[in-house]
Amino acid sequence: MAATSTCRLPTAAKAGSSSISVMAASATWGCPGGEAPEQVGARVDRVIARSRVVDGDIALFAHGHVLRVLVAGWIGLPASGGQHFLLNTGTLCVLGYYRKIPAVRIWNGPLLTRPR
Repeated sequence: MAATSTCRLPTAAKAGSSSISVMAASATWGCPGGEAPEQVGARVDRVIARSRVVDGDIALFAHGHVLRVLVAGWIGLPASGGQHFLLNTGTLCVLGYYRKIPAVRIWNGPLLTRPR
């Protein structure tokens, strides 16, 4: 499934700013000058809806902040709930179902590599 929606949640309002310093300047989770979490959530909700009608596995790739909003939406939390899902770079996340209820199967899992 190729997603055509894009999400714009910049990690820094200007070059050289860290996510932490930019978010600390804001009263809520999000980024000044970027989309509010709810705006990103509306875009992500469309991706979730498209994903749920696919028969089989799919792979999604996105910026970490978008993936945090995605997992929140997947399990029924508001977009701002993504702030509770820390995500490291280059990790594996698997969303699925438990008895037909959306669930997080793996979050922030290590990638498996072959020994050299």
